[in-house]
Amino acid sequence: MGVQPGRSWAAIAHVTALKALHDGSRIVGAANASAASEQKTVGELGIGQAFDNVNAMIALPEVEVVSVTVKVPHHRKIVVKGA
Repeated sequence: MGVQPGRSWAAIAHVTALKALHDGSRIVGAANASAASEQKTVGELGIGQAFDNVNAMIALPEVEVVSVTVKVPHHRKIVVKGA
């Protein structure tokens, strides 16, 4: 969450670092604030599929880690309740 291609810290640093891992890890997808934002993110960054919300994404058995990349004041809400 919080990934905006070409301008967000998540797109520039997190996605780049995760893609550079050579341990078999892969980015399953992204859950952003809107369907248009989700589609743009996964399309431009090539990171799997777009999810309507974080709960749909974390429900997948292959999801082991979630990187919450929204502004800090919003972290708790997403982590505790889902988006």
